[in-house]
Amino acid sequence: MNKHKINHKENLFYYKDCGRGFKFEQDFERHKLAHTEGRPHACGLFSKAFKSKSDLNTHMLTYSEIRPHVWKFCSKAYKRKQGLKKNVENRCGSLPPNISRTLICRPVPDQM
Repeated sequence: MNKHKINHKENLFYYKDCGRGFKFEQDFERHKLAHTEGRPHACGLFSKAFKSKSDLNTHMLTYSEIRPHVWKFCSKAYKRKQGLKKNVENRCGSLPPNISRTLICRPVPDQM
């Protein structure tokens, strides 16, 4: 119920330059980075830097063999969540969120 109340909460934080509003201070602070030139989170391997730690972590997956996002139906793993999502959409199409994708998805062709 509290989560539902938060969804209807008024925006309390507004960014003056773009007028965008936020319900939570942490979202407001993250958005402010979009309006700055600084990139304090540097890649230790190459001369690339990012505005957020999250963006740096996503970038570092490029150099890693770790694939944390696994689709349980075919056990195929992806470095990024977007890769997993694309796989599910390609095999299942667009489904309502209350239907289990694993019950109706087509098998992976190379495993037939």
